[in-house]
Amino acid sequence: MHIQKRLCYLKASRFKLDPGIIPMRTLSAILSVIFLCSNLLADTLTINTPLDYQIVQRTSKDKGKIVVAGKLETTKAEVGAIEARLIGKGIKGDWQKLLATPKGESFRGNLEAPTGAWYAVEVRALEQNLPFISASVAHVGVGEVFVIAGQSNSANHAEEKLSPKSDKVVAFDGKSWKGANDPQPGASGGGGSFIPPFADAIAEQFNVPVGIVATGVGASSIREWLPEKTTFPNPPTLLGNVTKLDSGEWESKGIIFQRLVSKLQPLGNQGFRAVLWHQGESDANQADPKRTLKGELYQKYLEQLIRDSRREVGWDFPWFVAQVSYHTPTDQGSEDIRNAQKALWNNTIALEGPDSDKLGSEYRDGNGKGVHFNGKGQREHAIRWVEKVAPWLEKQLATPPQPSTIGPAKGTLLIVGGGGKDPGIMKKFLELSGGDKAVIAIVPTALEGDNFDNDSRPAPALRKAGAAKVFVLHTRDKKVADSDEFAAALKQATGVWFDGGRQWRYADSYLNTKTQKALFDLLDRGGVIGGSSAGASIQSSYMVRGAREGNTIMMAPGYETGLGFLKDCAVDQHLIKRKREDDLIAVVQKHRHLLGIGIDEDTAVIIKGNNLEVMGSSKVAIYDPDRKPAEGEKFYFFLNAGEKFDLKTREKLP
Repeated sequence: MHIQKRLCYLKASRFKLDPGIIPMRTLSAILSVIFLCSNLLADTLTINTPLDYQIVQRTSKDKGKIVVAGKLETTKAEVGAIEARLIGKGIKGDWQKLLATPKGESFRGNLEAPTGAWYAVEVRALEQNLPFISASVAHVGVGEVFVIAGQSNSANHAEEKLSPKSDKVVAFDGKSWKGANDPQPGASGGGGSFIPPFADAIAEQFNVPVGIVATGVGASSIREWLPEKTTFPNPPTLLGNVTKLDSGEWESKGIIFQRLVSKLQPLGNQGFRAVLWHQGESDANQADPKRTLKGELYQKYLEQLIRDSRREVGWDFPWFVAQVSYHTPTDQGSEDIRNAQKALWNNTIALEGPDSDKLGSEYRDGNGKGVHFNGKGQREHAIRWVEKVAPWLEKQLATPPQPSTIGPAKGTLLIVGGGGKDPGIMKKFLELSGGDKAVIAIVPTALEGDNFDNDSRPAPALRKAGAAKVFVLHTRDKKVADSDEFAAALKQATGVWFDGGRQWRYADSYLNTKTQKALFDLLDRGGVIGGSSAGASIQSSYMVRGAREGNTIMMAPGYETGLGFLKDCAVDQHLIKRKREDDLIAVVQKHRHLLGIGIDEDTAVIIKGNNLEVMGSSKVAIYDPDRKPAEGEKFYFFLNAGEKFDLKTREKLP
């Protein structure tokens, strides 16, 4: 915060004070009041943002926008204008008028600036076109900003304290910016980190200043990072950030989550490039097995952390997730936790981070017996992060950022509520898949048995309708589904159809495999994924009726994750025919980020990006937990054939 005052001095000549008439004590009091009033009547110009040494996230390869905001306190009846300009590196920008209230009580605006550092930002207030007060921020840069989160090896618990070589690598502790020397401000521990060499490498490769926001907490479990009152069945090893409930469950106090959010919110919308997440040791292979977290729960909780933090901060910022579970040379990792971390890459919730479990005893402290990195390990850890982040960043700079969507940004989903009596739905699927040039893979895995061939349903109907090629893709072996050979069959497909049955069989076979990734690749090519009944529910990020015991259980632990083509949604089927209208209510009330979509038989939704359109002979119900029904209305509302809905704004479209 930068403040400049202009005092309104009171001249003694205006007053006729006779010490012989006025007692000295009274005179002293009067003079004190005059002095106090002179300060109270001071003009004050305060710049709240940018802060000194702040790095502003660039919006393109060559430039960014510096938000300039603050307030003016003045005795003047009216302020003519408040202006700002940029100075530095041969630049002396023109004064630009900022948006301000009539007396300048608050002002805000943007200054476009080229990438680089350091610039000065000057702000001035004018009366009758003449400046009467000014303030400035001496050091502002435009470059890349990264948030580092997780546990000890993301924080300051490594063996060697490091410092960046560049004077344009700085760190933000939530209040101010300073040189990014270990220990990193804002993270736990008093030792070293991988951050200085990582930031130096990014600064050198991209020729920009780099800002770091370190938030790591040593020895923390993913359970401790969850929002307040999030419950889980078993406790982490350390209990300071969790509470045991009378039910025997545990819940997070939300302390670490709130700390994370409080550091991200001041950066603003699009105010940093990505979160780099490095955590997992305190959930994997704990000394007390009762405190070890199952991989499926780790995946669920980390996905919740990602989604909830995005919602709190107000935009869908990227997360990189590393593979982390190493403890010692005799405990080099947990496949369960590693698979959970990998699963978040496969379902596009997160981006692929480095595999730091591969950094063995040569890179660890305690003569190779520890969990934390030694100096060599810190530097190698930094290299591994750069190898993942830099190529992705190159692509981001080459391609304008695309707004996030709930459905596929390029491809199409056709999701059917069961039935199969409306030929128009399958005709539409074929049309979207390429018509007589369509190459369609049918996935019958939700059905019982393994006796499937290329004439399995609905292959004959698709061929009769004119599809160029129809083939069956099926396995119950997850290792097969995770092989390049099996997934390669989808490279030729323009459409994929998931048939009915039990959706848990789809999850058992294809979730977190190369086949799942190949399905996302198909959508990225503009392809189509369709499905009916079980093939409908598997397409959303949250899967209902997944219990192996029966399809009446809406929320089945271990079977709540779908293939994720449709984000932040839960899809139910056979809605009206089987009287399931109320079943999704409990799901979206418990998981309030979800939108519920209930589809009746012989009815489908076509989803492209954020747009949903209904087709077929019956109705689709929408369940929005944030919607407040009018008196007498049901929790949900219906859409009929031809009606459209925006999945992002959750509003009907004309």
